[in-house]
Amino acid sequence: MPSSENNTPLGNFKALPAAGKRRAALDFILNNAMYIIIFAAIVFIAVKVPSFLSLSSIVNIISLTASKLPIALGVAGCIVLTGTDISAGRVVGLTACVGASLLQMAGYPIWALCRFGLYF
Repeated sequence: MPSSENNTPLGNFKALPAAGKRRAALDFILNNAMYIIIFAAIVFIAVKVPSFLSLSSIVNIISLTASKLPIALGVAGCIVLTGTDISAGRVVGLTACVGASLLQMAGYPIWALCRFGLYF
């Protein structure tokens, strides 16, 4: 039975030669660059503005981004399933413009507007 040390990434990292370690470290940094940058930004902002990591600030950030989550999930699902980018900004913009135009019409039923939004 192989030792558990070789099954961990750290165990494999220790077994690499110096050039392999540099390559593995560079690959890790490149593959996780977005997470590293976000973490660095959070740390920088938390140092500059100590109230940034307060509960009210986190709730505010979540509530401001919650409306964009369904759009982002829809685009991500479309990209993963079909490999096609649907340009969500254009679709949301078109739906908003048509919806606002329909709301200005006298007597247009609101339920039809909601149904129209679901088609896009």
